[in-house]
Amino acid sequence: MAASGNFPDNRQRVLDAVNLVKLVGNTVALKRRGNSYVGLCPFHNEKTPSFNVIESKGIFKCFGCNKGGNAIDFVMLRDRVDFLAALELLARESGIDLIRSPRSAQTATIKQQLLDANSAACRFFERTLADATIGQAAREYLYVKRGFDLETASRFRLGYASEAWEALARSSMMKPFPKDVLLQAGLVKPREQDQSVYDTFRERVIFPIRDEGGRVIAFGGRVMPGSDAPAKYLNSPETPLFSKSRCVFGIDLARQRIIETRTAVIVEGYTDVVMAHQFGCTNVVSVLGTALTEQHVQLLRRFADKIVLLFDADAAGDTAADRSVELFLSQPIEIEVATLPDGLDPDEVLLKQGKAGFESVISSAIPAVDFMWKRMTQQFKGATDTTNKAQAIDQFLSRLSGAKASGNIDELRWGQTLTRVAPLTGLTIQQLNRRFARPSQSNRPVVQSAGVGAPDSAVPKVDRQSGQERAERWVLSALFAEGALWGEFGHLLTVDDFQSARSTAVAAFVFGQLRGEGEVNIHDMLEVLTGESRDYALDVLAGDVAQADAKKLLTDGATFFQNERDRREQSRLTQNLRQTTTGESPSGESPVELLRKLQEQARRPDVRRGGGG
Repeated sequence: MAASGNFPDNRQRVLDAVNLVKLVGNTVALKRRGNSYVGLCPFHNEKTPSFNVIESKGIFKCFGCNKGGNAIDFVMLRDRVDFLAALELLARESGIDLIRSPRSAQTATIKQQLLDANSAACRFFERTLADATIGQAAREYLYVKRGFDLETASRFRLGYASEAWEALARSSMMKPFPKDVLLQAGLVKPREQDQSVYDTFRERVIFPIRDEGGRVIAFGGRVMPGSDAPAKYLNSPETPLFSKSRCVFGIDLARQRIIETRTAVIVEGYTDVVMAHQFGCTNVVSVLGTALTEQHVQLLRRFADKIVLLFDADAAGDTAADRSVELFLSQPIEIEVATLPDGLDPDEVLLKQGKAGFESVISSAIPAVDFMWKRMTQQFKGATDTTNKAQAIDQFLSRLSGAKASGNIDELRWGQTLTRVAPLTGLTIQQLNRRFARPSQSNRPVVQSAGVGAPDSAVPKVDRQSGQERAERWVLSALFAEGALWGEFGHLLTVDDFQSARSTAVAAFVFGQLRGEGEVNIHDMLEVLTGESRDYALDVLAGDVAQADAKKLLTDGATFFQNERDRREQSRLTQNLRQTTTGESPSGESPVELLRKLQEQARRPDVRRGGGG
């Protein structure tokens, strides 16, 4: 993990400001146990809690899947983002302004100007909706016709753009922003005949589009009833903040429930999302009137393990089915499809059948591959007779082959898909492989259901620790717990006492910091160490060592190391002494000198007796 550009202080400032227990507690139900907090790991499935947060050290560690680190690492794993994105998210949440290079500062300034303009525009639209005269028709549409309540409208920050051409552009709230900022934000459009601008949104109910952090990045507008506008829905144009192919409406309000359920439900429109949340179905989002893309899936899989696509009966066509299968094959997430009762929209299901009716529809979702097959058999009259079924199978396998050829397909997922397709079509796995005409036997997918007959990578191998390994852990865990003991024990310890590459790397860092700084900066250590060494350091850090026990552990560890040194030296001296009978000692030492050293070894005091004899 790299520091943020040329300003590594950003990392330490953010980590110092974050309460790790509170951060993790937003995702994991934690219970205090001794000096740690424990809960079920959010990064693998488990029934017995093995996920630990050690507040005093600012780290977390799962003993089941071996993941661990600091607050930045947690956000990187939780949200599936890179270091810089995690750092910036935590900085925003902590109210910290990051130190930036001149170039990144300029980019950040431009984006901040756009965010500020969008925020001001959002307030303007809210005020317009609340205006007794101008907003009356919009309020009647939202609260009477659509059935939204005030609390829901406030939570989603719904607004209204009047029919005036320059209401926003000429408002006092837009005066702080240059015209080019308003143009770049997509809030206004230029007139061709002169240098003036006019509002992008007019006579529309406004739905602010926010990122996962709750910042307004764009707007969606739904035309008012009776308007002659050609487009029912209008979104902001592409900007440095917003792209329809990667943004999800409602993600900021749905994020927590998606994390809790590990499921994201995707509906078609803004109003469907708002109504679902009003009824308590808060893991519902929308993809802004465009087809589901890989970027949408990549965003959602930061929080979810499964996506349920909710289609209107008429909209659940071949294109949607094919696309959902393509994404299932290429993305590490489950994708299922649910269809609404004929003639009903999601908000109508909610208003007529309530939350239970809506959730019943969601629970009826089937895997995307099964949905594709269902659509195919419906087209061929149920595929009951031999001819129709053969046609259905041919079309189905052709569609499946097309989906497979559309991108980078995970071979294990392809194998899992074939195990689902076989019982649907009545063909064997071997027949399916032949139909798909794999170029060679070696390239055929391994057909194996996930988790069946495969080792559980989340369960760590348990090895009996040797005395050497225990001593290494004793010394490091004691110094992590009470670094001040270095002054008393430092002269008894060397990096050469550690044998494995991973423990040697940790010891070298710890001893170096204690000599130079007098204390160990855990976050610096986790920044420097990589791979097995970093995992090992987290294992040791997660051990619950009381400061009162640290001295005993150091004493026992130092004693073991001293005894090991003595044993090795005695073995060397004895071996050399034997060789002097046939000639000179390999070390050049005389027999008398070797005997003297052996006697000194025998009289060496025990570390635990403090050097007394």
